[in-house]
Amino acid sequence: MMAENRGSAQTEFDDYSMTMDHDADQNTQESRDDSTHTPNSSAHNTDEDDDSGDGRSSSALASSSTLSYKERRREAHTQAEQKRRDAIKKGYDSLQELVPTCQQNDSASGYKLSKALILQKSIDYIGYLNLQKKKQEEESAALQKEVAALRIIQHSYEHMLQHQQANPGPEEARLTDEAKFQVVSMN
Repeated sequence: MMAENRGSAQTEFDDYSMTMDHDADQNTQESRDDSTHTPNSSAHNTDEDDDSGDGRSSSALASSSTLSYKERRREAHTQAEQKRRDAIKKGYDSLQELVPTCQQNDSASGYKLSKALILQKSIDYIGYLNLQKKKQEEESAALQKEVAALRIIQHSYEHMLQHQQANPGPEEARLTDEAKFQVVSMN
């Protein structure tokens, strides 16, 4: 059971190592040319050390493999970190372009805004936009109520008009043509 677990762990490590080798081959050809070797690496071993038969050559080879694995891992981490920093910088630049208060300060004073200031101005601007949205929603609700009230008034005038046309009565109780026009023009 322990041997099985070691075997699967070694297989996972080998798969990971091959993936890292492939990535490193594509991205860091120059870094391999400039890599440094420790005194235990196989590049510095002599033929005498290799033929000694005491197992040093295999451990030196493993040490060299481990160093290049660590170098490749460090390089991959460095590239990932640079990609992350670039994405953050791009996000701050986009945010600065979108927020009007950041644009005004940047162009007027000629200095670059700090990231903290960009975030603070963005937070303030989002708060302002939320207040504007709330005011517009309140205005919209008030206007919708007004429209509903006017429709009710219109329907009651239309009903009164139909009733008067069906039952003509005294001249002073009848609606004028102007009143009829106003009722119709409200549609």
